[in-house]
Amino acid sequence: MKFYGTVHTIFDRTVNLKCPNGELYTIATDSVDNAPNTLITDIDSFSKKGLAIGDQVYAEGERLYVGKNAAVMLLQVHVWRSKLPSYSEEEEILRNHVAAAQL
Repeated sequence: MKFYGTVHTIFDRTVNLKCPNGELYTIATDSVDNAPNTLITDIDSFSKKGLAIGDQVYAEGERLYVGKNAAVMLLQVHVWRSKLPSYSEEEEILRNHVAAAQL
């Protein structure tokens, strides 16, 4: 896995990472819902890890290194998959649903 970026923002339950192409990724505690571009970890708190905005982030082997004070094992990472509900293809049904939602 190739990954390189910097720490963008730091919160207690999340750290946002910015890649050179401008895309943002999130590392989160397990108290946060999974989402696209998010890595859920068993880390309790990021605010006490000694991280700083601008710290280098990179993947090497099976680890993601965040600054000099944190590393995340990537062995059991699961890809987040969105499951969208099915929608009717009939225009009248869709219009009725939109009208009901606007009430």
